[in-house]
Amino acid sequence: MKKFFNFSNKKTNPAFTLVETLVTIGIFTIILLGITYLVFAGFRYYNFILNQAEIVSSLQKSTNAITKEIREMKQADSGSFALSTGATNEIAFYSNIDAATDVERIRYFKSGSCLKKGVLKPTGTPARYLDANEVISDVNCTVTNTEAEPIFTFYSGYPSDASKLTFPIEPTNVKVVKIFLRISSSGVKAVPESKTISIYVTPRNINLEE
Repeated sequence: MKKFFNFSNKKTNPAFTLVETLVTIGIFTIILLGITYLVFAGFRYYNFILNQAEIVSSLQKSTNAITKEIREMKQADSGSFALSTGATNEIAFYSNIDAATDVERIRYFKSGSCLKKGVLKPTGTPARYLDANEVISDVNCTVTNTEAEPIFTFYSGYPSDASKLTFPIEPTNVKVVKIFLRISSSGVKAVPESKTISIYVTPRNINLEE
């Protein structure tokens, strides 16, 4: 008996069913969303680090000079007391800030969001400090202290509520100066938005004038 076998040359081509297609699309979507999240999170973290570095650098640059100058304040060439003005957002004092022997009047004050610095050199004999000769420059223009956050606070001794001086202060009573700055980031939608720094400075020479 002959057996006939029918061998077909056609091969069965497997095709995706609707369910398999939907599952594939779902997996692909999940993977894509995961990659997008990782990219976004990485960018946000990078932005955070960048803003942190920017603010810390800005705080350091803003306080390094002022801290040193207040610490080294001394009697003016005109004979005036080392500390001239003390207010919530302004301080004026005398200090030698360059290689010359004359003592400059240094003034730090807040104008809008800017902390500014004024330098005034003495002229004539006897020495005089003429306001018209003051040279003003910007120290930092991202200062966002609130009304309840004075840049300068003055103490008659070890910083405490008991030693805090009320305004108007008597310059000869000042023994410690507190500097408080809130600096904001200039980045768009910055995180963190701002950071603060508090520094207590004791003038070295101020007691020598009493």
